[in-house]
Amino acid sequence: MDAGVLQNDRAAMAWYLKAAEQGDSEAQRKVGFMYHYGGGFVLDREFRGIIQKRVPEHGYAPQHSFNEFCDYGHGAIHDCSAVLRWYLSKPGDLRPLVLYRFGYLHEVGLGVPQNYKEATVYYLKAAELEHVVAQSRLGYLYEKGLRVQQQDYSTSMYWYSQAAGYGDVYAELSIGILYANCRGVEQDICKSLEWYRRADRGNAVAQHSVGFFYEMGRGGVAMDSAKATVWYQRAANQGDVIAKKSID
Repeated sequence: MDAGVLQNDRAAMAWYLKAAEQGDSEAQRKVGFMYHYGGGFVLDREFRGIIQKRVPEHGYAPQHSFNEFCDYGHGAIHDCSAVLRWYLSKPGDLRPLVLYRFGYLHEVGLGVPQNYKEATVYYLKAAELEHVVAQSRLGYLYEKGLRVQQQDYSTSMYWYSQAAGYGDVYAELSIGILYANCRGVEQDICKSLEWYRRADRGNAVAQHSVGFFYEMGRGGVAMDSAKATVWYQRAANQGDVIAKKSID
């Protein structure tokens, strides 16, 4: 991109942002336009939509899906902090979603360099605002030792428990695994089975695990091949290849 054009784009953006922050709907539209087409800032279609949807009187519905917050197929986020500052300066209940999304971008390295510490910072802020998936992702990062290259099962269990309190299936499954493998807690096979059952909402791993407990007679249940088959079948219906082999 020509340096002169880039400089002009940045100058224009600075003025549009000032006007947009004063509620100028046309300026908000132009800010969204520039974020959409890049202009040295962000090639991000959904960010354009989010800004424009802040002006409902101009026909934009105030709704969006955070799963569509970034269109990863259209370039990188060149100024992540600027985008975050702009969006978080606006009122509303989307703050936890935005913080979670930026945490996810840093965790997987989409649009920004992969950075687990930065991901943790954003996830913590979102988790403190009771964003359930952020709480669950924190549990994962601490369990795997991705934040500081050292596993911290106690902290992992804490965040999984927070997310499980809101019914997060992945967190419930993970707690079952921690109890089964004596990670951060004393091994308790009965509690492990209890958590696997709680995670049985279309989760093949949980269903397979319950089936295994019935097959082997573990976790306080009697050995029961018929019940094991029922659970293995549920997991197989979700695409679990090993469970399918267990009933063939």
